[in-house]
Amino acid sequence: MPISQMIERFVSEMIVAKNVQKLAAKFAETHLQYDMKKAHFDGFAMALVETIKSRLDCYGTITLIQVWKEIITDVTTRMFKAYSISKKKREKALQQVDQFMRQHQKV
Repeated sequence: MPISQMIERFVSEMIVAKNVQKLAAKFAETHLQYDMKKAHFDGFAMALVETIKSRLDCYGTITLIQVWKEIITDVTTRMFKAYSISKKKREKALQQVDQFMRQHQKV
């Protein structure tokens, strides 16, 4: 899926989302396979703001864009936290499986 479609889909989901934390958790689960850093989330936030600016066109006042930027910063911060927590849980689970396997190979 092209980046532009991903951004449009995310914005649509964000607008109708009743629970931003659930949206962040969903994102975290679907992106665990990637080794994402804070910079990825910051870049995504900037791309979202630019997409919204271009969609609003002449209706995008400085105040409106600033409000969207604050909302998007909050959402992407929550997404990064949810991703980080999910990643740590996954790594811990993998370590436990690895430890279990090593213990039972000795037998």
